[in-house]
Amino acid sequence: MAEGQNYFARQKLIPDFSQEALTGSTALLLGMGGLGTNVATALCRLGVGKMFIVDYDVVDDHNLNRQTLFKKSHVNKSKVESSLETLQELHNLVTEIIPVEIDVLKNWPKVVELAKQSTIIFNMIDIGDSFDYAVQSLALSLRVPLSLGGTFQSTATVDFFKPGGNPCLACVNDNKFSKEILDKLTTDKIQSIQDISFLPADDNPTGQSTFLVANQCANMMAACFLNDLLKQSDPPTRSIFYLSDFQSLAWPMEPRENCELCAKSNSVV
Repeated sequence: MAEGQNYFARQKLIPDFSQEALTGSTALLLGMGGLGTNVATALCRLGVGKMFIVDYDVVDDHNLNRQTLFKKSHVNKSKVESSLETLQELHNLVTEIIPVEIDVLKNWPKVVELAKQSTIIFNMIDIGDSFDYAVQSLALSLRVPLSLGGTFQSTATVDFFKPGGNPCLACVNDNKFSKEILDKLTTDKIQSIQDISFLPADDNPTGQSTFLVANQCANMMAACFLNDLLKQSDPPTRSIFYLSDFQSLAWPMEPRENCELCAKSNSVV
């Protein structure tokens, strides 16, 4: 048997599993931290065809407890290059991995370019709600699904939004941005913006997380993508898992009437 021919034999045995659908997918990973490194590992092991890994930070020593593609010798080195090294050495079976080392705020046109080539966007950059809003607007404008995740202590939260929204992130979150910012981030303008450094960052507390919760959240994000891709189930809009007591919540959420993002996006399709 030729090398690599049998890599995915066990998952191909799953009823209605399509390896071809995975091979034909291109994933855009924004952020190579606790979630990004674990999502990248999952996608490589599943056999996704192509993956863009995006970050511009360097590895810090406090990353090593949960950012699984990094080792001690990677401290102070590029996250995307270190991620690529470990993925190719240990996890990558067939995926074409493209490292992109940019500041996404100052190089927004590059993000747009990558998103146009992608069939799924994973947003894992911890800038704040306004950046998440911008990425959701971009995903809606391109009719691409969006997966977001977050962790705090023992809680993993995942949001998954379909290409047309209904609901979208703007429907389910209370957007407290100025009208000036909202007007700049509409789906008909989002692809032409040159720089989104004007977006305010959230004043978040220092992260409190372990490998366990980061890995759980990343696997939930990857599972939502896989289930949606293979039409195995309809991923819930929001899923929460508590590692402290193994309780979980998952539910669909309702679209907001006259939503400034998905209602407008769908009206022009």
